[in-house]
Amino acid sequence: MVAEHLGLDPRQRRPRGLELSQDIDHGPAFRVGKISVGGLRDFRIAEHFSLGVGGLLAVNFVPDGLAPLYGGRNPTGAMGFVRLKLD
Repeated sequence: MVAEHLGLDPRQRRPRGLELSQDIDHGPAFRVGKISVGGLRDFRIAEHFSLGVGGLLAVNFVPDGLAPLYGGRNPTGAMGFVRLKLD
């Protein structure tokens, strides 16, 4: 079995590191986005068990006001994972 993933994630975000309190202005919200793509490959290892190996790559879209906090306008990320599945 092979599975693929494609996602879009537009959100309103605040800069990291801000203390949140009800008594103060938290500053402006920024529009950021993310696109990700991933996949998973299952290998049968026993009659009722599969071992899955997968990964995900992501690119984020950050406005100029947040770029210094995120290391640029388009920071990237990656994740690898394994799973054990009972069929």
